[in-house]
Amino acid sequence: MAKGNSPFGAWVVCVYLVQALQSLRVINATICAFFVFIQNLVYALLQNRSKPLVIKKRLGIMGSISQKFEKCIKNALLFMLFVVEACAFAGSFTDSRDGEFYTTVKIGRTEWMAENLRFNVRGSRCVNDIQKLCGFGRYYNFDMAEEACPSGWHLPTKKEWNDAFDKIDKSFGLVLLGYCFEEGRCFDADKTTVFWTSSDDNNSWTDGRRSGSFFKSLIPRRQKAFAVRFEAAQGIFVNPPHSFLKDGYYFNVRCVKN
Repeated sequence: MAKGNSPFGAWVVCVYLVQALQSLRVINATICAFFVFIQNLVYALLQNRSKPLVIKKRLGIMGSISQKFEKCIKNALLFMLFVVEACAFAGSFTDSRDGEFYTTVKIGRTEWMAENLRFNVRGSRCVNDIQKLCGFGRYYNFDMAEEACPSGWHLPTKKEWNDAFDKIDKSFGLVLLGYCFEEGRCFDADKTTVFWTSSDDNNSWTDGRRSGSFFKSLIPRRQKAFAVRFEAAQGIFVNPPHSFLKDGYYFNVRCVKN
C-alpha cells in the first residue's frame, strides 16, 4: 500500500460519494428537464383538445409525470443529505513525525484512527517483515505501543474500547493481520486482528521491563496488559478483552484523539 493512501475509512467513502453526486447532478438535471418537457407538452395538448374523456385521460398522465418529477427531485435531495452525513462523521489526520496520512472516524464523541498506526518505532514490525506491506500497519509490543501514538493522541484504554465495541462498523477499516510473537513468528492473518489497550492487568507483576533503559528494568511493573481481538469468523470483538504478556506479543495499534 502506498504511503499516505488507504482504501479504508469513512473519509474515502465520503470522497467517492461526492464524486458520485457530481455525476448524479448532471444525470438528475437531464432527467428532470425531460420530465418538465413532457409536462409542458401535455399542457399544450390539453389546450388544443376539448373532449372531456381525452382531457381526463391526459390529466391522469400529467399527474403521473408530476409525481415522477417530484420523486426525481426528492431522490436527489436525499442523496445529498446522505453525502453530507457521511462527510460529517469522516475526518483525517497527518502525522507530523513522518507525514503519514490517516483517515479518522467519530465513534460516539470520540475520534479514532480508522487505520492501523504505521509509525516506525524502533523494533516494530511489518506484515511478514516485508517493508512494502508496512502500509497496512505495524506490529508493536506493549512498550512500543505506549510511545507510538502522535502528540494529541493516545493509546485507548480498555474502557474506551468497551464503549466503542457496539458502534464499530465498516468505516473503522479493520484489516485482519493476526499477531506476532517476539521471536518473529506471526499467526492468524485473515482470521483475526488484535489491538493493544493502555490498561494493565493488575494481577500480573514482574521485576522490571525487558526493553528500555537500564533504570526502567529495575522498576517492578505489571507483566501483562489487556488487548482486544476481532474474530472474523464470528464478525465480533471478543469481550471481555484478554490480557497478554507485554514483551512477548506484537499487536496492532489504533490511536484515539485526546
